[in-house]
Amino acid sequence: MEKVFVPRGYQIELFQRARDNNAIAYLDTGAGKTFISVLLLDHVSPSLMKRDGTRKWAFFMGCTVPLVQQQADALRKQLPNLKVALIVGDMNVDGWSEAAWRQKFEETDLFILTPQILVNLIMHGFFKLSDSALLIFDECHHTIKNHPYNQLMSSYFRVPSHLRPKIFGMTASPLLTLKVDDTLYACQMKFQQLESRLDSTVFTVSDRSELKEYISTPLEEILLYDPTIPDYIPPHVSYMMDQRKVIGRICSDYGRIFQDAIDILCDLGPCGCYLFLAIIAKNFLKSKLHPRMSAPARNDIEISMQIVESSAENIRPSANVAKGYIGKAHRLITQLHQNLANFEDPSFRAILFIQTKLEVEVVRFILKYFPAFKLKIRVNFLVGHQENFYGTGMDMKSQNKVVQKFKDGKINLLIATSVGQEGIDIQPCRLVMHLSPINNVKDYVQSRGRARHKDSILRLFVPMGDYAQVEFLGKIQQAERMMREAVYLREDHQRFETDDDGDFYEISSTGARIDLHQSVSLVYQYCGKLPGDRFTDHFPKEEIFYAEGGYQCRVRMPLMSPVKMSEGLVKSKKKLARASAHLEMVKQLHKGGHLTDFLTCDFQLEDLQLELESDQVEISENYVPEIPQVLCRPLQIDLNQDDVQVEISRWTICTFETDRIWSLGIVLPNWIDPADLPSMENLTVSVFHKEYPRFHLENIAKFHRNLFSIIKPGLYNNSKISTRKSYLFVPLIGSDIDWDVILQVETNLKSIPAVDLLQLENFNIETLFPGKVVTRKNVGGHFQVEKIDFDSTADSKFEKTAGFRPTINLEKEKHRTYVEFYADRGIHLNFPEFPLLQVRRISFRKFQDEVQVENIPFELCTVVNIPGKFLEGSVLLFRHLFNWERRLLTIQFEKDMKFEEFNLKIPMGMLQSCLTSRNVEPVANYERLETLGDAFLKWKVSVWAFSEFSQGHEGQLSILRAKMISNSNLRKIGILKKIHRYISMNPFKLEDMSVATLRENSEISIPQKIVADVVEALIGAFHLCESGDPFLKWMNIPCEMKSIPQPIQDPNFDYSTFQEIQDVLQYQFKNPEILRQALTHSSSMNTSCKDSYQRLEFLGDAALGYLITGMIYKKHQETDPGKITDLLIFLVNNDMFAQLTIRYGFHRHIHLESEDLAVAIQKYVDGIPSTWDLDAMIARSSFGSDAPKTLGDIWESIAGAILIDSDMDLNKLKTIYLDHLMKDVISIGPNQVPIHPVRELQEWCQKKSHRCEFRFAGCQDTTRCRTNLENGDTKVHVVIDGEEIASASGSNKRSAKFLAARTATKKLNTNL
Repeated sequence: MEKVFVPRGYQIELFQRARDNNAIAYLDTGAGKTFISVLLLDHVSPSLMKRDGTRKWAFFMGCTVPLVQQQADALRKQLPNLKVALIVGDMNVDGWSEAAWRQKFEETDLFILTPQILVNLIMHGFFKLSDSALLIFDECHHTIKNHPYNQLMSSYFRVPSHLRPKIFGMTASPLLTLKVDDTLYACQMKFQQLESRLDSTVFTVSDRSELKEYISTPLEEILLYDPTIPDYIPPHVSYMMDQRKVIGRICSDYGRIFQDAIDILCDLGPCGCYLFLAIIAKNFLKSKLHPRMSAPARNDIEISMQIVESSAENIRPSANVAKGYIGKAHRLITQLHQNLANFEDPSFRAILFIQTKLEVEVVRFILKYFPAFKLKIRVNFLVGHQENFYGTGMDMKSQNKVVQKFKDGKINLLIATSVGQEGIDIQPCRLVMHLSPINNVKDYVQSRGRARHKDSILRLFVPMGDYAQVEFLGKIQQAERMMREAVYLREDHQRFETDDDGDFYEISSTGARIDLHQSVSLVYQYCGKLPGDRFTDHFPKEEIFYAEGGYQCRVRMPLMSPVKMSEGLVKSKKKLARASAHLEMVKQLHKGGHLTDFLTCDFQLEDLQLELESDQVEISENYVPEIPQVLCRPLQIDLNQDDVQVEISRWTICTFETDRIWSLGIVLPNWIDPADLPSMENLTVSVFHKEYPRFHLENIAKFHRNLFSIIKPGLYNNSKISTRKSYLFVPLIGSDIDWDVILQVETNLKSIPAVDLLQLENFNIETLFPGKVVTRKNVGGHFQVEKIDFDSTADSKFEKTAGFRPTINLEKEKHRTYVEFYADRGIHLNFPEFPLLQVRRISFRKFQDEVQVENIPFELCTVVNIPGKFLEGSVLLFRHLFNWERRLLTIQFEKDMKFEEFNLKIPMGMLQSCLTSRNVEPVANYERLETLGDAFLKWKVSVWAFSEFSQGHEGQLSILRAKMISNSNLRKIGILKKIHRYISMNPFKLEDMSVATLRENSEISIPQKIVADVVEALIGAFHLCESGDPFLKWMNIPCEMKSIPQPIQDPNFDYSTFQEIQDVLQYQFKNPEILRQALTHSSSMNTSCKDSYQRLEFLGDAALGYLITGMIYKKHQETDPGKITDLLIFLVNNDMFAQLTIRYGFHRHIHLESEDLAVAIQKYVDGIPSTWDLDAMIARSSFGSDAPKTLGDIWESIAGAILIDSDMDLNKLKTIYLDHLMKDVISIGPNQVPIHPVRELQEWCQKKSHRCEFRFAGCQDTTRCRTNLENGDTKVHVVIDGEEIASASGSNKRSAKFLAARTATKKLNTNL
């Protein structure tokens, strides 16, 4: 393999040691430890690239995500022959199945990941360490206690020694627990412990002289500062000292804030203290940093923060160093002033280490107030991910962005917490300052490692007179030297394997194995995936108590967990007792079927063991459409016979507008059942048989081609007549074919310019043109000449003729002559003296509601040699034939689907509507039936899922239902049943009636949603015909309901508290425990109720949607489907149901344990008038209220409870809800529903041809965006054609989008 780097001597030395034995490389930061791992990976690469049963894999692990990302970039460049995969938690790897991991292993040689991912892989049995060739531990000194490195090594020691992978560790400070007072012997023993944990030997370079050529040692300086407390104590600090204990009793975190503020006062002075408090007050009041705090406690702290902020107004940061700054701040500012010249150097970088995130922000603000710094010092900060009461951390993307800017020189001073010491590759610095005390050897070594630039300086801030700290720094330096010496002097030792306490749970079928320490995280992970809202505490409750011989723990799970409680074994330590209880919970969850045999807790459809038929087949996007069989058989011509017998259908058409009568014929290959002939008020169809010589039939075919060549020039170029659809059009006269017309068209096919007719000896405009078909110069389409207007010539002015609607705007042109009109368009009229032709346009695409007639000069026309009467009649015939084909196809669909065998009956007209899109038929299409079918399908699937999976929680049932009723699944079912072949999707086009456009096996595609909509329309239609359930069975959609178990009543609970609700409902529950469950929120843990309302809400949601949809469908038969949808959205939504819940007082009976939810409900209730008013309710429910979802859920869950208690009696629920509780609400008509502002804005933009966007502030992916403001709200900007028009914020995306759209529409309407 071609190397992209040249290894140094010491790197080769350590590689050779690691090649022969498990090794830990102890090297300074920046010495190139990663290159040694590259050499080692290259060495084992042959075993990684095998594609047989002996294949192995390698793993490179880092403790932080930024670290593994940076290492992945480097390793990909150095090892181009290996397939490298970067795996991090943000990729949702916890949800990957065994099959997904198997696929990933097939396509990967080297995994770069954090160790916890590999630990989980082994725990779930997805991977065996014996299949690994090499494990690389970056920052391996973390292999202590319960770190994932240590957990991984526990699995390593369970592998037989001859099957274990090679170990390679890398570190710059190997002894994480080294103390400054440790002896050399103690240091050696700690080395031995690290080596034992990693089954490796620590090595470093034998000669450091070469290392010094590449690694610079910084100059170390101690900066002394005056720690004197100022004589003047500001009022806000005095208040803090008084409040500290009071606030501390309410919340220990906020008591700590005041103590930290006093410490900052001493370190940074009054200005620093002011900034600290201002930031805290801002973060707390806007972000609600402690959402679980009780409302009284939050109120007390808010008042305290406001007083602190107002008391500190007289203290402001100043650019004057002598004013407002003391101690560290004064010394820091002085140092930066002295180094300003260095900051002008583009290559100069400096880093300042500070202990806490908030101190980082305070110092950044302090530096911001110095004008001299602004021009030369470009400052930013770097903090960790973790969130605490001081605020949120930085995500990985933000960290990488800051590090890259620091590398590029856009930032030259980086203020960082300990996250900048290790785990992130930072540009070497010429100046490193430690504002906070150094606590241990590791901090010292890693901070010094950032000063790798030549002539770099490490400056440590120490208070004046603090000799203990100066002495402590000296001991740290001595301990580091001793640590290196111990590596050289230690003697060989006998390694020992780590202890295994013996408490574990293993699944023999998969090899999944979990121990005490891993069980805690798995239980928390399981709880985190349980359904619930943002007010639900997704954590188990732990109770540790003293038991004989030690400690014991009891774990209580959230209400939604199927297993409620577990107790662990008695252990000597509380930590072990806690882990033992969680391990017992894992056992119970697995034995109950709630964890898979891989011990995974991903709640996917596999957990419900459902396999849909549509999942088992591959669906093609293209298909050959069906043609009515009666039209499919080609005309058979026996060459041995002179005469051919054909069947001709006579179509007599009468138009009501003009009373014109056309009689035309179609030559068909098959006998037509009279029952299948179309029956319309203005259409008469009859059939007769004729025998003609074979050459006559050939003439008919030529006429057919000529006819369509006139209609659509070029249609038959390179086309062959299809054998899939065979019928020919003919002109009729009486009961026979009009051969004169056929001969006329055949012999004079070419069109003749009208001016050429002037050369005829018998030219007479009065006799030559009336009834003829003409085309116009520079104007598309065909026209029929109605008569000659002898009163007008081209020199006449435009005049409106009574009874006609011309295509020219006569009002605009009435003062001009025809000659002037055409001259402006570059057309010169040579014969203006001739009378004008009065022509009527023949429409080939739509019915003519109005006759389009105008006068035109004859010399602009070209005469088409076909009778106008026949051509115009053909157009009407084609339209009727198009509709007849659809009807024949519907008849054939019913037969092909074999509905009679399944006793499925439906009116033919309704069936045809189901198969017709809006493009084809604006009225009689599938849209209304699709709305009904969607609601019925959702209801039937919900009932089936609810009864089939009695242990499935609402989240699982919702996923299952969503998949079964999804467009994707319904489309697959429709294609499996071949329904898509019979759908009329495209509107009438005259050229489509020509058989030339239908080639053998020509395939087309159809949008996914259309197939799904047709399936839902069929479901709705059969439901109306009382065959809904049989049709679902025919579609292989499960819909049968099993027996639903009733909850057991609690003898200790007083159910009389629910009598008020039962009186309102006018329904007495046979089992009031169902009603209790319907009123129990998932935040409730101190309750004997076995479940929350969520399953009942799932059932009630589907039932109410179905009942209300059915009522609207029957009540508004003639209403446009779009308005029906708007009305449904308005009636069936959380805002409406929430108001109804409050209207009838159901909210007063909700059992919950979330104070935040209680506050949110009360806030919403306070905004609802005590007197019910329907108009006010409509205004509030206009898609914009911000009702807590729980209120709407309760309305649905009580509906579900009524169903369960009444043995699924839908009529009972309809009587209680629609006929009683919602009687006035469902009386709302479609015209009373206001237009949604989002829809109004989008329609306005579409009409004006503007581009409208909704942009979520600070969120690129709007589908995953939840909150983007500090207080948890979401902000949305309305942008039209790139310009921001309005913005608004709300508690969620929906409300924010609504408010932003409403603001934008008001602004636009005002401007207009």
